[in-house]
Amino acid sequence: MNDFLAGGAAALVSITIMHPVDVVKTRLQFQGEAASAGATAAAKGSAQPAQYRGVFSSLVKIARLEGVPGLYRGIMPAYGLQFTVTAVRFGIYGLSKTWFAEQDRAGGKDKDSGGTKTARNFVLAALSGACGGLLGAPFFALKTRAQVYSTASELAVGTQHAPQSSLRAALAEIYREEGMRGFFRGADAFVPRVVVYGAAQLGVYDLVKRLFMDNFGLKEGPLLHFSTAAVAASAAVTAIQPFDFLSARLMNQPVDPVTGRGALYNGFLDCAVKSVKAEGPQCLLKGGWANMCRMAPYTVIVLFLFEQFKPAFNFQKE
Repeated sequence: MNDFLAGGAAALVSITIMHPVDVVKTRLQFQGEAASAGATAAAKGSAQPAQYRGVFSSLVKIARLEGVPGLYRGIMPAYGLQFTVTAVRFGIYGLSKTWFAEQDRAGGKDKDSGGTKTARNFVLAALSGACGGLLGAPFFALKTRAQVYSTASELAVGTQHAPQSSLRAALAEIYREEGMRGFFRGADAFVPRVVVYGAAQLGVYDLVKRLFMDNFGLKEGPLLHFSTAAVAASAAVTAIQPFDFLSARLMNQPVDPVTGRGALYNGFLDCAVKSVKAEGPQCLLKGGWANMCRMAPYTVIVLFLFEQFKPAFNFQKE
């Protein structure tokens, strides 16, 4: 429970700071989508030259044409996403690590033998990511749809979903129009995204932290936490980029009113093939720099604050 609360609190603080960059990243990922094979005629007709280029220029453009609310579009589902995904990942990972550590001590296996403990931590991080991803998928869908929507027609990209008055209303609309399936549309890309991110973030963090302590004599404290988080952030962001791009497109696509299925893509692989065919393989890296600018600081802040918040939640070290 301590890791759950500390991880959730750290994630909420971090996303509050980095959300505007996340909005830019999401919109960059939808530039050129109308050119993808299978797009509707209406969508093709709405294709425009690139509205977004650099991260900073895009932030300025959104702020100028949509105001501060534009930069924080989708913040409420983002909070829901962060607390479900991050709190669950940290909570399950911490509990499972503690349980295995107790079993090791009981069996006289305190020492890491042949990297067994390291490999186990990566597996635990991946499994905790899968649990968090399943719970967070509906919030990721809502966040993506809200972030793509623009009140300025010249900044509109992708399918524009009408904004809802509240998070509850948005959830109700998806259920009414798409059923339970709508909450998990694109989950086949989103869950692997969280699994990969979780394994890279938490697994690398624990590995590098131990290496820094053993080889460089660093002690528990802000310097160790910050430097370790920076390494983990680079690994995590690099690993998730294609999954982030595909899950965003799958979750924002319009729905065929007859079949109830996505109107543009039939799943993870179909989205990848159509996007690459129409826009080139580089499309999988769309929004990549913005993603790095968002996720790297976000990851560092989350891991750093997580360590600082542990005492506040009466965290007991192993």
